[in-house]
Amino acid sequence: MGGSTKPAREAGKALALRRALLALQKEYGPTGRKFAQQTGVQSGTWSRYMTGQQKPSEQMINKICDNLDVNGERRANLLSYLHDTDVQQWVALTLPEQQAMFAFYLDREDASHDISEANALIVPGLAQTRAYAEEIMKSGEAIRDVPRNERSTRVNARVGRRDILTRANPVNFHAFIGEAVLNQVVGSRALMADQFRYLLHLAKQPNVEIRIIPFSGSGFHPALEGSIVRLNTEEGAFFHVEFHGTSMMLNAKPDIDRFKNRLDAIEAVALKEDASLRMIAEYAERMERAA
Repeated sequence: MGGSTKPAREAGKALALRRALLALQKEYGPTGRKFAQQTGVQSGTWSRYMTGQQKPSEQMINKICDNLDVNGERRANLLSYLHDTDVQQWVALTLPEQQAMFAFYLDREDASHDISEANALIVPGLAQTRAYAEEIMKSGEAIRDVPRNERSTRVNARVGRRDILTRANPVNFHAFIGEAVLNQVVGSRALMADQFRYLLHLAKQPNVEIRIIPFSGSGFHPALEGSIVRLNTEEGAFFHVEFHGTSMMLNAKPDIDRFKNRLDAIEAVALKEDASLRMIAEYAERMERAA
């Protein structure tokens, strides 16, 4: 599953800052020199920002944002990335911190060639239907303090993320889903039947593997402690771990090794793919009959 896992060389926040600044350059300016002039930053200084040799100050980030008219969540994310850039255990507790981390997560997800996700309680985001995602977001408004006016934007973003599974050079995706997900009715039984049929459809793609962690025989496994996602990129591997509203982005070697072992343990108790797909089909039929 997923090939080799090597730790990323650069701490998550440091890379997040560089990637966010690079995204600004791509959006607002064709070349480093012209863009530096547009932002009021010397070209040599901007070059050092891009290589990680120098970190901009908070004052400089605000100056760049002022000159480019960058505000709201995007400015807040840039300012958030300035702190603890050398820490490889990035922890996000508040909603603004999680928004900043998620922006970087999306960047790493898009850059991945192989993704593994284990979730005992909900369908992984890349495998969700729009209707299922909407129900999750609706609950999130109360549980996670997600603003109601963001629901549509977040659902569209989640559905759009699935494109990485079907693009010209698609990511390899390995999903490990708890059997509890097949029993929990989110929205309605008809909605769940459609979600299960979508999982079966996805599994027909050669780059997608979907396996169920069964109630029987799996015992206590690491996915019961929280969701685990491994993003394998050219820069190295990142683990994104989530539990009780807390998110972590990890890329230090001890953490990479620890969570690789946890994914291996989950894979060891999961059903083989053929048996998993038969179970999903059976649950789809049950939901359809009960709808």
